[in-house]
Amino acid sequence: MRILSQLLNHKSNSSIFKIEIFLIIFTIFYLGTTANLLSQNTTIDSLLIELPKTKENTAKVNILVEISEIFQRSHPDSAIQYAEQGIELAKSTNYNKGLANCYNIIGIVYTYLGNFTLSIQNYKKALKIYEEIGDKKGICRSYNNIGIVHQYQGNYLPAIEYLQKSLVIFSEIGDKKGMSDCYNNIGIIHYYQDNYSLALEYYQKSLDLSLEINNKGVMSKNYNNIGLIYEVLDSNTLALDYFQNSLKIKQELGDKIGIAASYTNIGCIYRNMQNYSLAIAYFQKSLKINTELKIKRDVSSTLSELALTNIALAAIVETKEEKQEKFNQAITYAKQSLYIGQEIGDIIAEQNAYEDLSNAYKGLNNYKKAFEYQEMFIVMNDSIYSIEKMKKIESLEAKFQAEKKQLQIENLENETQLKSINIKKQRIIIKLLITGSILILVFAALFYYQKLIQIRTNKELVKRNMEIVYSEKLLNENNRLLTNEPEKFLNKFSIQNSKNESQITSLQEEKLFTDFINLLEKEKYYLNQDLTLQKVSDELNSNRTYLSKAVKDCSGSSVNSIVNEYRVKEARRLLSDSKNLTLTIEYIGKKAGFKSKPTFYSAFKKITGVTPSFFLKTARNRFTLSQPN
Repeated sequence: MRILSQLLNHKSNSSIFKIEIFLIIFTIFYLGTTANLLSQNTTIDSLLIELPKTKENTAKVNILVEISEIFQRSHPDSAIQYAEQGIELAKSTNYNKGLANCYNIIGIVYTYLGNFTLSIQNYKKALKIYEEIGDKKGICRSYNNIGIVHQYQGNYLPAIEYLQKSLVIFSEIGDKKGMSDCYNNIGIIHYYQDNYSLALEYYQKSLDLSLEINNKGVMSKNYNNIGLIYEVLDSNTLALDYFQNSLKIKQELGDKIGIAASYTNIGCIYRNMQNYSLAIAYFQKSLKINTELKIKRDVSSTLSELALTNIALAAIVETKEEKQEKFNQAITYAKQSLYIGQEIGDIIAEQNAYEDLSNAYKGLNNYKKAFEYQEMFIVMNDSIYSIEKMKKIESLEAKFQAEKKQLQIENLENETQLKSINIKKQRIIIKLLITGSILILVFAALFYYQKLIQIRTNKELVKRNMEIVYSEKLLNENNRLLTNEPEKFLNKFSIQNSKNESQITSLQEEKLFTDFINLLEKEKYYLNQDLTLQKVSDELNSNRTYLSKAVKDCSGSSVNSIVNEYRVKEARRLLSDSKNLTLTIEYIGKKAGFKSKPTFYSAFKKITGVTPSFFLKTARNRFTLSQPN
């Protein structure tokens, strides 16, 4: 599971961030962080001294807002306390802007604490006041923050609607800081929808603006989120560089929530590098900080990472007792994560917990519970990543691009103040360009959509094949004590009466075919890479002609085709086993009985519908995961 760096806006429109994933090496930046914290404490002390001296109530509200902003990521309870004092004072003096700012800060704190119901309530109170007083920046901040909460809940459609409305207004008023925030947050939604190219495009736009205005806070989010994309692409070294750049900035800010997230992120990197002891150490540090700060969403996330790590450890320990211990520990962490996720309404946390529990129970050979949690995972996954949601988001994106271009046209007309005839000509040209651009976007969207459908279809095929392997394992477990039943093979393959005369009878053909299937099922004769028709015939005390005819008449297939079917089933079983994720495709093919790589690829794709490499990559993601938010 991965958590992206979200950007929440407070009253001064500077960036406050929901959750980041960083790499942290504490000692390198200790002195710089300490200096920043001392400066921050000095600021708080000055404000607390100034507060009782200030006579004007509006000024007191503004000071309370500033104190709340400083405390919101380090002492959330104190932040709420000072903001509530500001609300009472603002109401008594009818200071509406200060009142809206206080509601906005309380909404941000509740977002950090995972209480999304209260966060939405406070954001909407702030939005209503900002609209009444015509504060466009306040309206943008409210849209942005409401969109973030919807994204955390997996409601991507309303999330992107709010974020795009925020971006349009920020663009109109020329607020580059706000635009940078929105670009980053929209990119996160596309990341969660596996649209990495579009996510990277938005992250880069945000980074360009943050560099232009030297907004270090947003820069740290951009570096972090770009790093996540490279991590998904299995480029851990490059991802690490971006995480370190993000970490340097976060250390300067002295952000406790960010530091905890950094521990989580470095734990994930070490787990990717199979340094499990160090990974667990960093996860435990993160868990301690998040528990102290009562950041429930981060606590749930870190518990999920610990569950994944223990599942990975179970695959490498040697004794049965050690494996059981690791799987049981994973179940404990996953159940704790699930409880918190359900408590705060985080459906992504629930989804990850279901998958962790399914894998852990599978490792304990408790297939009933494994299947139950797998079904819960599939239901939750379908609700989050439905194709219908994808279509609506793509439609909103196209609509937003068109509105953005129209806004650019209107700005150009106002700035140039051209004569009437020239304006008409320019409008015609611009309309033609827009029409051409829209056509290009439509064709590009159609091409991308077709590609996306193909990828999803292939993933679905892999999932179904893995379910078949799982079902076969359950069947073998239930029937392991049954006696040999030749009839089941005859039922599986329809017996066809040959129209040609033969030197063996129909009953003899059935007997020979049954012996052939038994040789494959019980003796696993297909694992022999040098297997030939002659060798099979000799093993069955028959000849090539009789065997080929018996197989053809009883199954309608050939000896080689049936042998390859068993080999593909074996390869599919090996690829679906978490213990084999580090093995190469060539090794799997040879272990399943294939002598050459081309033959293996051809047979595997013909029977399963996907290539072995795609199957293995998808299986790895399913076993190792936790993505847009």
